[in-house]
Amino acid sequence: MNETIERELRSTDAAILETLPLYKPLASSELLTRDQNALLSHLSTACLGATSATLVLIENDRTWEAETVLRSVAEGSLKFAYLVASPQDFASRYREYTEALPDIAVLRSHERAREVIELSGEPNAPQLQPYRELLVAQDRLDLLRQQYPRDVRGKLDQAWSFSGLVGALSQSQLKGADVFGALLYGYWSANQIAHMTWEGISMPIERRMRDESRRQAVENAHAARILSDCYSYNILRLHTGLEFVGADLTALKTLLADHKLKLNQSINLWKEWHDLEYPQQPWQTANSRHT
Repeated sequence: MNETIERELRSTDAAILETLPLYKPLASSELLTRDQNALLSHLSTACLGATSATLVLIENDRTWEAETVLRSVAEGSLKFAYLVASPQDFASRYREYTEALPDIAVLRSHERAREVIELSGEPNAPQLQPYRELLVAQDRLDLLRQQYPRDVRGKLDQAWSFSGLVGALSQSQLKGADVFGALLYGYWSANQIAHMTWEGISMPIERRMRDESRRQAVENAHAARILSDCYSYNILRLHTGLEFVGADLTALKTLLADHKLKLNQSINLWKEWHDLEYPQQPWQTANSRHT
């Protein structure tokens, strides 16, 4: 990891930590029940944990592995935003996330455990006890299957999939809703890496085959983009959560302005890579395009 990326990593980590006290109005809001508040807190904490893991991987020059962990941050952040994006839909989405989806998971867990037990040829073997504990009584199975027929399960799975979340948020009233669609390509790329598809294993190989200057430039730009995403996903959760409870955004706006001055290396690294890779199409800033 070069010095520029190391400085950007430290600045990103510090900036995220500086935002944590701003979650207080959400955590103490009387608009939420204790359980609803706990869900948002647990989901945000899980995202922060995955973010920390992503930063550690970047620190150790494991950019591609960081991309796969960032995928979890993306999923958790979009689920958080989807939960709070529409106050009138919050209660129903909360029930889907905490009741319907877990019930459907029970059905899937039962089937997977049953398959393991049957394939073993020794269903009563002591070592299979953890799987037997996942089996569900027939009366509960019947009830769950009646409550969640295949078409209902499919609709819920689609609604809470990454593409489903992006689609719903793109149509929401959230600020910047029109840019959510841009997340799909990055998520697709991370999926290829995580699932070891041909595309997933080819991308790192192709990068290693580049000459040193091109390889280093794209590595820097890649790491900078991941760091920027870590920060942006945290701001997405914080901003949508504060808006949901009607909190004053003044402190957040002040902090964002301060961070904009501190987190300034990513754009330079992207520009360096772009101008090296595409010398006939030099980088243009948003302002320069109109001059």
